[in-house]
Amino acid sequence: SREKSSWSSSSRPNDIAISRDGAVYVTDRKKKAVNVYNTDGVFIRKIATIDGKTPISDPAALAVNSKNMLCLLDSGNNSISIFDSNGSAIKSFNIGDPDGKPVDLAVAGENLYVLDKKRNSIKMFQTDGKQVATFSTQGTEPGDLDEPSSIAATGINRFMVTDCGNNRIQEFEVIYTPPPPDNVTAEGEPGCVTLKWDSATNPLVDGYAIYRAPKEGGTGSELIAKTKETVYRDESVEPGITYIYAVTALVSSGNESAISEKCTASAQKLVLAPPAGLVASPDDLSVELSWQPDPSPYVTAYVIYRDKQEIARVSETSFVDTGLAPETGYVYEVASVGRDGSLSEPASVTVTTLVSTRPPVEIEVLELSDIFSNTYKTYEENGIGKIRVRNNTPNNISRLNVQFTIKNFMDFASETSITDLGPGRSVEIPLKAVFNNKILDVTEDTPVQTQITASYYVNGELKSFATKQSINVYEKHKMTWDDPNRLGAFVTTKDPVVMEFVRGIITQYDHTSDPLICACLVHDALGAAGVRYTRDPSNSYQKRKENVDLVDYLQYPRETLKRKSGDCDDLSILYSACLESVGIQTRFVEVPGHIFIMFELGDTRDLGDDSMNELLVIEDGRVWVPVEVTRVGKSFSDAWEAGSRNYYTCRPDELATVDLHDAWQAYKPANLPVSSFRMQPVQRQIIDKRFDNEFAVICKTSVKIKNRNLFERLQKDPKDSETCLQLGIAYAKYGVLDEAMAMFEASLENAPDNAAAFNNIGNIRFVEGKYDKAVEAYKKAASLDPGDPLVLVNLARALIKTGQKAEAKKTFDKACSIYPDIVKDYRGLWMKLIGTK
Repeated sequence: SREKSSWSSSSRPNDIAISRDGAVYVTDRKKKAVNVYNTDGVFIRKIATIDGKTPISDPAALAVNSKNMLCLLDSGNNSISIFDSNGSAIKSFNIGDPDGKPVDLAVAGENLYVLDKKRNSIKMFQTDGKQVATFSTQGTEPGDLDEPSSIAATGINRFMVTDCGNNRIQEFEVIYTPPPPDNVTAEGEPGCVTLKWDSATNPLVDGYAIYRAPKEGGTGSELIAKTKETVYRDESVEPGITYIYAVTALVSSGNESAISEKCTASAQKLVLAPPAGLVASPDDLSVELSWQPDPSPYVTAYVIYRDKQEIARVSETSFVDTGLAPETGYVYEVASVGRDGSLSEPASVTVTTLVSTRPPVEIEVLELSDIFSNTYKTYEENGIGKIRVRNNTPNNISRLNVQFTIKNFMDFASETSITDLGPGRSVEIPLKAVFNNKILDVTEDTPVQTQITASYYVNGELKSFATKQSINVYEKHKMTWDDPNRLGAFVTTKDPVVMEFVRGIITQYDHTSDPLICACLVHDALGAAGVRYTRDPSNSYQKRKENVDLVDYLQYPRETLKRKSGDCDDLSILYSACLESVGIQTRFVEVPGHIFIMFELGDTRDLGDDSMNELLVIEDGRVWVPVEVTRVGKSFSDAWEAGSRNYYTCRPDELATVDLHDAWQAYKPANLPVSSFRMQPVQRQIIDKRFDNEFAVICKTSVKIKNRNLFERLQKDPKDSETCLQLGIAYAKYGVLDEAMAMFEASLENAPDNAAAFNNIGNIRFVEGKYDKAVEAYKKAASLDPGDPLVLVNLARALIKTGQKAEAKKTFDKACSIYPDIVKDYRGLWMKLIGTK
C-alpha cells in the first residue's frame, strides 16, 4: 500500500454543505467557526460571527437554500443565521426555547426545519424568521420521535428524520392549505371575459382553479379551468349573459384554498369586417393571395375558400395555393375569424392561372460547396449542399427518388425518397455524401463532376430528370477561413506521434496535472527540441483572413514536429494538440493579422476573476492563459507575457476566439495514416539547463494564482497564523519546500502551539531526508495534539528511518488505539512493524 503524509490544520468538523457554485462549507466546533473551501480543498475564508458582531457559539448544522445562501444553525446562540455567497450575514433570528437542544437543520424552498433532540420535535420557520409550525412529540407511534439525530429535505414539502430511539427513519409531509387569491377581477371583452388576480406568495402554491356560474338561471358553480398563470381568458361564454366567477389556489400536495371573493362580467358580441385589399397573383400552377391585416385585436385567423370550398385557415395575411391546373379560372374568398369562432362576410377575387413552360420535375441547385478531404466525414451528416425539387405536373407524385453521386469517390449514391409530392409543391433536400477512402489519396486539388437525378413512375413507366455540376476536391492540407472552426480537423490529439512526444516530457516531472506547469514543460520542450517559427512570405495569415475564399495550406502537428518549423497557425495547431492530448482545453485566439492560443487554467469559482495585471484572460466563467507560440525557443514566461500583451492590446471588436471542442462538433480531427516517425525525447536536464529551471518558477507562480485569496489575507494581516499555515501547505504540495518552510515558521511565530505547523515541518524534513529533525518536529506536534492519529503515523515513519523501529511500533500502536481503522490506510507501514517488539 502507498504511505501518505497529512498536510492538515487543527479543527473539529461536524457538518458539511456544498453550494451550487462549488463552495464547500465545513463547521469547526473547536474554533467556533464555519470554514469555506473550494472543491480542491483550498481554504477561502472563515465565518466567525452570526451578524458581523456576535461570535458563533456552537455551529451545529449547515444547509444551502434554493437561492444559494448558507443557513447556519448555532445551537449555542439558539439561532439561525443566513449568509450570502461571500460570507456576509444577511439575517439572523432566534429559534426560541432556550432549554431545547437543536441538533440539525434542513432547508426546502422558503422553509427551514430545525430538529430538536431534547424536545423530540421539528420546528418549521420561514426565511424571515417567522415560526410556521411545530411537529411531533416523544413516543413510539408513527409521527412520534425518540432521540432524533438528523434531518434532510427530500422535496419542497417533504423531509426525513433519523429516529434513533425508535431505530427507524421517518418521512414527513407538510400538508398546506393556502389562502384564497386576492384582488380577483373580471372584465367583459368582445367574445370573452378576462380574469386577473394577485400571485400567491408561498412557493408551495403551483396553480389556480377557476369556477363559473350564470348569474341568472344557473344551478351552481362549475370548474372551467386550471392554470399556473394569474390571468385567464374565458372564451367559452355566450355574449350578453352575465357570469359569476371565483378563483381558488392549488398546491401539489395539500388542500385547495377557499374560494376568492366573487366577481361578475359578461362578454360583448363580436362583429368583424371582411378583409380589405384582397389581391390574387397567378402563376402557371399556383396563385398567391394577399390582403391587409385586420386592425381588430379580436381577429385570430383567416379562412380561405376556393370555388366555395374551404382550403385553409391561416394566421398570416398571405397564402399560396399550389397544385392548380394551368390556364384555369378560380374564384377565391377570404373571411376573418373572431376569437369566439365567428366569421366576417368574405372578400372575393377571380383569377386565371398562366400557361406552363416548366419541365415536369424541376431540380434547382441552391448551394453546392467544394470538398475538403480532411473533413470528409462531416459531409455524411452536414452535407455539401442543398437542392429544391418541384413537381410541375398537375398530378400527385406518390414517390420521388432523388440520388446524388460523385464518380470514383462514392461507392454508392446517397438517396432520398419523397412521398406524396403534390402538384405545384416543392421540397428542399440536403445533399449528403458518404465518401470512400480514395478521397484521402488526393494529393492535389482535383475538379470532379457531381450528378443529381430525380426519378418516379407514371403508370409503370420510369421518368427521370438529371443535372450535373462541377466542384473541387481539395487535398488534406487545405482549408478556407470562412469558418475558423475548420482548424479542428487539424488538431490531431490522438496521433501517437503527438501523444508519445508529450508523455515523454511530462513523465519526467511532478505536478503535471496542473495545466500551467504542463503547458510550460511542453512549450519549453518544443523549444529545446529545435522547433522554430517561420513566417510564410507568400501567403501570410493576414492575407488569408482578409480573403476568406482563399484556400490555405496548413500542417498537421506531426509534420510541424518533423520539419521543426511552421508559421503562426501551424505552431498554434501543434501546441493545441499537445495540450489537448493530456486533457488541457484550448482555444484559438484570432487578432488582426495573427493567431495564437490560450489554454484553460480553471474555473473562476475556484480561481477568482482577477486577471493578475492582464496576465490571465477571464472568458465564459473560466480562467485562461494566452500563449504566443511563435516565441517557441524562448522561455514559456516570455511566450505567456507576449500572448497576454497581444490579447489585451487588441480592441474587443477585433478579437475572436475559437473553442476547439465546439470546432470538433462540426469538424472532427482527420484520420492520418500510420507513421514510423517519432520525435526524439527531450531529457529533463536539457530543458532545465536551457530555460534556467523554469519549472520551479512556474510551480511558485501556480501556487500564487490558485491561492490569491490567501495572499490577500496575509497582506492585510501578516500575523494570521492560519493563513500562513494554509499557504505553507499549498507550497509543500507543489514541492516548493523553501517557501513552505518559511510559511510554517511564520505560522509558529504567531501561534507557537500550532500542532499542525510542527506536523508539516516534520513532513518537509522527511521529504528532505533529514529524518532526525523530522522526528523532533513530529514529537512536538504530538505533544501539542496527542489525539491526532495522523501525527503519530508520521512520527512512526520517521522513527523507522532513524532506526528506532521498536519506538515506531509503540507510536503506531498508539495511533491505532485512537483510531483503529487507520491501519487500513497504512497497511504498508503496519506490515513493516509486524513482529517488532
